[in-house]
Amino acid sequence: MIALIDANNFFVSCERLFNPRLEGRPVVVLSNNDGCVIARSPEAKTVGVPMGEPWFNLAPRARALNLVARSSNYELYGDLSQRLMTVLAELTVALEPYSIDEAFGRVPEADRADAAGWAGRVRAEVARRVGLPVSVGLAPTKTLAKLANHGAKRSPGLNGVCHWMSYSPRQTAVILAGLPVTEVWGVAHRTAVKLAEVGVTTVAELRACDAVRVRSRWGIRLARTVLELQGVACSEDESPPTQHSVMTSRMFGQPTDDPAQVLAAVVSFTQQAANRLRRRGQVAAGAQAWASSGRLGQHSWVQVSAVFSEPTADPVRLCRAVRQALAPRLQAGGRYNRAGVVLSGLSADDQPSLLAPPDLGLGPVLDRCHRRFGDNAVGLGAAGLRHPAFAMRQELLSGRYTTCWNELMKVRAG
Repeated sequence: MIALIDANNFFVSCERLFNPRLEGRPVVVLSNNDGCVIARSPEAKTVGVPMGEPWFNLAPRARALNLVARSSNYELYGDLSQRLMTVLAELTVALEPYSIDEAFGRVPEADRADAAGWAGRVRAEVARRVGLPVSVGLAPTKTLAKLANHGAKRSPGLNGVCHWMSYSPRQTAVILAGLPVTEVWGVAHRTAVKLAEVGVTTVAELRACDAVRVRSRWGIRLARTVLELQGVACSEDESPPTQHSVMTSRMFGQPTDDPAQVLAAVVSFTQQAANRLRRRGQVAAGAQAWASSGRLGQHSWVQVSAVFSEPTADPVRLCRAVRQALAPRLQAGGRYNRAGVVLSGLSADDQPSLLAPPDLGLGPVLDRCHRRFGDNAVGLGAAGLRHPAFAMRQELLSGRYTTCWNELMKVRAG
């Protein structure tokens, strides 16, 4: 039996955890630079706030809607996600995190006879130790567990737990016949359009398809989905896709015409990408950096590349190469509003090279400093600082209640 445990409205729930006054109010979380809505509370959906709506359109109506907006607080969300996964790893077998707020796991053998009761205890334990509401979907396959989890969220009478095998075949058929095919995990809009051309528009119709014919026409992934809907588990043995590049980019909070500030931003992004490489035990054979200026639809791009004679994850070599390549191409007065870096040609760092430069050891030193003092404690140039020139605009940011001493919650006795 597979369980999918998913935090309800994760970003909003993280905000409400430390501000109970947000309970019952329409709440939205905004994208980078307070751009558009990326998360909504049920109350925000009720008052008609669409996903992706720009904040500048909503701001004039926020008071009338009683709407509260928050800037994305990735440091808080990431820490609460780690706490959530730590608890789930103790309660499940073979936990497999799928995203920041959800994970697959197997029901312990001792609890399989009462899987629904076990799921209820998981919800209670997560609420007690982390403070977040979660929903649990139980089914023999991951695809069905996803559907069950949707049901657990949408049906208040289920109390956050949906056990797929508790329904009769007749009930299951009725449920699937009422769901559009896009409700299935991995079936996006373009695939749904192709399926509709042959008369497949509901989950029930997709489940009734012949997997062999589906594979010959649309490929093995959709064929596996059909088998999973039929109760045949075939996705758990898939290995995660190999990542061939690492990208870090950002829109600046305010445009800048100073090339030095753009270079500082690119060095910061390069260091972040290098950190990710070292954590995964990988090295990069090349790097590409860019900066753009202009308004939407009228962008002007500056892009450069660097190739290393030997793959590396050393932040000094990476930052030096990117800076030397990009600096001559930047022009004063360019009004740059975005920059980024891509490290490509990734491979496993199996054997340290005898030809490595002496400063190669700086990467592990930075890693130890970051683990002890935080990611912004130290860096190359301005990379370890919260540089105001390229910091994100976060005018509605809540506190980093779990990761910053200066922003811990203060409790006073009356």
